Amino acid sequence: MTTTVDAESLTKSCALSLQHSGVSPEDAQDVAHSLVLADARGLSSHGVSRMSIYTKAILAGVMVPDAHPEILRDSPGTCLIDGHNGLGVPTAFAAMDAAIEKARAVGIGFAVVRRSNHFGMAGHIAERASQRGLIGYAATNGPSRMAPYGGATPVFGTSPFAYAIPTSAGPPILIDMATCVVARGKIIMAERAGEEIPEGWAVDSNGNSTTDPTAALAGSVLPFAGPKGSALAMLVEVLAGVLGGSVWGQGVGDMYKLNGQPSGTSHSVSALDIETIIGRDEFDNNLADLISQIKLSRATSGTEVFLPGERESLALERALNTGIPLEDNVVSELDALFSRQGLPTISSKSRTDL
Repeated sequence: MTTTVDAESLTKSCALSLQHSGVSPEDAQDVAHSLVLADARGLSSHGVSRMSIYTKAILAGVMVPDAHPEILRDSPGTCLIDGHNGLGVPTAFAAMDAAIEKARAVGIGFAVVRRSNHFGMAGHIAERASQRGLIGYAATNGPSRMAPYGGATPVFGTSPFAYAIPTSAGPPILIDMATCVVARGKIIMAERAGEEIPEGWAVDSNGNSTTDPTAALAGSVLPFAGPKGSALAMLVEVLAGVLGGSVWGQGVGDMYKLNGQPSGTSHSVSALDIETIIGRDEFDNNLADLISQIKLSRATSGTEVFLPGERESLALERALNTGIPLEDNVVSELDALFSRQGLPTISSKSRTDL
């Protein structure tokens, strides 16, 4: 069962909840918008279901609500940033802003963040550059969830990465993916809903294929395309954790375990100024031609051929018009959180006045 809620009002409620936990109004708005945006795009694994664990991590002292990112090393095109265990979204935004500034000056900017936290959708971070007319990249490591190809012990996180490519009209082309068969958040959602997961998503702690989400969460998700996904996961880990110089692989903490230790999550972000290479007008013409070729490709399923991120953009448009469907278990979690904070619950409000 689901409850449909208004996107703008849900964002406001989540932002107020985060402020109650000590997050600044601006950062709370950024985090809440990122979570609600994920649900609106149909990516509920990175949506408001994360509110409870973010709040628990803040209360446990492993996520700092009012941290200020600090530049440790700086050059014309690169920088290393200490997130001081702050929330992932505002920390990654600060890094991307630094990368954008450098790209405007020298053509490309690359920033690495150490000591941060879960930053939600990688695509939302990359979009910060595309909204300003640059090509954006974002990636992050995370607690070890995935064994390397040929191994049985998890070493890598799900290692998501994203590219956002600006277009002359409409939303950017958004390439956003984990390097595993499926985002681990979807397995968490299946467990909460009491549902099985498809064969081939994960293995249990003994390395056996499983459809039980609880066994999968205790085991390992699988890399997509075998050695290819595993290799990309290693690349993300090098560009974030190893290059960040804090923790990597099995050293990254798990915010779901709350063992008193910060996660040490690392990110890498980049911005590329198109104007310095080919010029925006020529780029737009070239990209429009490529898009046309893709769209004119004969669809094998009888429907149109979609660009990366296009389905999610259509889902967002629908959600903004008709509301966001939330699973009842997510509504219950939010209700419990808001109630403890003395805020109005979702269940006590209608879709239009949440």
